[in-house]
Amino acid sequence: MLDALKQLNMPVDRYIKRVFLPYFTGTFILCVLLFVVASRYIESGILGYFPVMIPFISLFYPLIYPYLKIDNRKQEIDSKIPFFITNFGVLSISDVDRKEMLNIISKKKELKYLAKEIDKIYLLVNKWNRSLAEACRFSSRRTPSEVFSDFLDRFAYSQDSGENMEKFLFKEQETVMNDYESYYKSSLYDLDIFKELYVSIFLSLTFFMSFVIIIPFLVGYDIFKAALAVLFFFLLVEVILVYAIKARVPVDPVWHSEDRVTKKDLQLIKFLLISIGLCVAVGIGVYLTTVFPLSPVSSLVNRVPFQFLVALMFTPMLIVGFHARRIENNIKRKDENFPGFIRSLGGSASARGGAILESLKHLTSHDFGPLTGDIKSLYRRLFIRLGSKKSWMLFSAETGSSLIGTFSKMFVESVHLGSDPGKVGNIIADNFSRIFTLRKYKFQQTSSFVGIVYGLTAGIAFSMAMSFGIADVMNKMYTKLQVDLPSSALSGILYTAPEASLQQVSLVIFAILVIHSFFSSLLIRIIDGGHLLNSFPNFVFLVWTSAIVMYVSLWTVKSLISTDMS
Repeated sequence: MLDALKQLNMPVDRYIKRVFLPYFTGTFILCVLLFVVASRYIESGILGYFPVMIPFISLFYPLIYPYLKIDNRKQEIDSKIPFFITNFGVLSISDVDRKEMLNIISKKKELKYLAKEIDKIYLLVNKWNRSLAEACRFSSRRTPSEVFSDFLDRFAYSQDSGENMEKFLFKEQETVMNDYESYYKSSLYDLDIFKELYVSIFLSLTFFMSFVIIIPFLVGYDIFKAALAVLFFFLLVEVILVYAIKARVPVDPVWHSEDRVTKKDLQLIKFLLISIGLCVAVGIGVYLTTVFPLSPVSSLVNRVPFQFLVALMFTPMLIVGFHARRIENNIKRKDENFPGFIRSLGGSASARGGAILESLKHLTSHDFGPLTGDIKSLYRRLFIRLGSKKSWMLFSAETGSSLIGTFSKMFVESVHLGSDPGKVGNIIADNFSRIFTLRKYKFQQTSSFVGIVYGLTAGIAFSMAMSFGIADVMNKMYTKLQVDLPSSALSGILYTAPEASLQQVSLVIFAILVIHSFFSSLLIRIIDGGHLLNSFPNFVFLVWTSAIVMYVSLWTVKSLISTDMS
């Protein structure tokens, strides 16, 4: 603990005052209040108090906070290391001195915590008058990232030996990118382990839910409150799994994260509002049919299972989801064409003595797939003297790609500082291609995870529905026995539940399936780095899968058992 706080540069007293005491005290008070309320409205027993006991788990968060913080910093540095080494490499080709290069990189917001690490080195050199080699060695012992630490040690040695910085950083492009590739693939290997853990956890939870549905008929628990306890537990497990997988997956977003609002963003907002409006309209329509049961549509709606009605309410979200997916697929195709474009632009500009505009004019006649229209728009802006930086910024925003935006800034900045466009284009294109190749591998992993999610969701819906169907038949049997036999003969042996409670349990079961569908679709987008709105197609299809499987399972179990009983 003390070593972790030292690495975070956080004194123990500040940790206690700002992290431990506020969080521990607030959580403890909340748990006590919930426990007091539960003692009045929830029956005694461990299962009844289970939802209240869940917040106690969060009391351990202050104890692991320093380790989580260090791990988050390590993930940020490792995920941004290819952009750092590319930027460092292209700047070394220019006439900028070493100190100014560090200053430029330390102001890169897209590098996040890695920029702060570079800023520490810059302050040691500029303010404390330490040599660059000493500053690098000092930071290498304190950074949480092994990849960055190894680079700083090699860089310090090259500075002591007097090696040319441009040649050193040119060689380091391959070395650091190999380290990044190893980190990226190891993270995806961890994802494979999480897939197995994901399946195992939910299979266990499904068995637990099936057990909770049946056991109230033997021990006399309130079946509805028992189902609510499982609902809270499902929600807790879903949140923990999302956080755990998000912490291990490489941070590699597909979409740009600039503050500028583009036409694509406005279109997504428009389609999102339309989708939400249609969802509300369908929900109001379903509600009105229950309020006015004599309406002509009411008889038809009442015949539809409630699972299908709920799934129908979420279906309009496919509009914004499919639109976001179409844009995202277009962005991926632009990423695939960008290395060829930037390499051609750099080579042509180098042959023309650095004339970017003339080279760009020549490239507008070539086909770069979906990127062609953005290239032509970029040329028109540069031709009317809109400004080089602003034109390239608009080009990056309109492509919608995070990678294109980051690497385009590097190209413009380094060329503006006097770097050779040909060398810059080659370095950027090579590193861009390697990152995109790793992305393809991640997309394949995501596709396999999608299959696991759909199969697991169908399995959970089938198991819960079968258990509920059996419980419903058991309840009817016990109710009939209580009518036919004296109550003293069955007292303390068989228990029944009101029909209203069973209807509420069916709602809780489907609520669990909807929650699971939401978090599963969210996990898919977290893994592949896509837009959150692109998760809605999977969410809607998972809800429909749950609804269909649950309805068919209930119909099957009731048909089979009623046939056997007859």
